[in-house]
Amino acid sequence: HLLNMPGRFSYRRKHEPLSVAQSLVARHLLEDGIALVHIAKLFPVAMFEELAHGANERMSRDAVQDRIAGLKNPRTQNAMGKKKMSFLVDLWGGEHEIDLASPFTRFSLSQPVLNIVNAYLETFAHFREFFLQVTVPTPPGMSPYASQRWHADPDDHRLVKVFLYLNDVDEHTGPFTYIRGSHGQGRN
Repeated sequence: HLLNMPGRFSYRRKHEPLSVAQSLVARHLLEDGIALVHIAKLFPVAMFEELAHGANERMSRDAVQDRIAGLKNPRTQNAMGKKKMSFLVDLWGGEHEIDLASPFTRFSLSQPVLNIVNAYLETFAHFREFFLQVTVPTPPGMSPYASQRWHADPDDHRLVKVFLYLNDVDEHTGPFTYIRGSHGQGRN
C-alpha cells in the first residue's frame, strides 16, 4: 500500500472519468471480485472482429492445429499425464515482443480496460503480461486438473486479470467458475 502511494495520489488527482458501463464493471469487481461484460458494451464491434481475425490467423498455423488435435486425443492426454496447463496452446509460439500495433496489445492497453483496472486498484496500474491461448476442453471421461480445479492463485493479492473469450463458452467447453466475493477485499 505504501509503495503505491504516489500512484494513488496521482490517480486521485487526474484519473479518467468512467463511462456508465465501465463504472458498472468496476463496481462489480470491487464487490464480487469478478465482472462479466460483453465486449460490445465497451468497444466498437470492429475491435472484436480484429481480435478474432488475429487469433484465427494464428490458430490456422499447422503447428498450432497439430498441438490442438493432439490435446483433443485422450491417448495424448493420458501420455502427457496431468501436467500443469497441458490443456493450453500458446498462440504466440514462444517469446514475443509487445507490438503496439497488435490488436491484442491495443486492447490490453485501451482506455476502457485501463479505466476499469485503475478504478478498481485506485491507482495507475502496471501492465505485467498477457497471453493469447487456446483452451482445449478436457476430453470426456477425464477429470479436471491443475488450474481447471478449484484453487486460489497465490499471487493474486491485488491485481486484475482480463479474460476475453473469442468463442462462446458453455458447460461442455470449460466455463470459467469463480466464488463471488473471494477476492482479497471480498466478503468470502
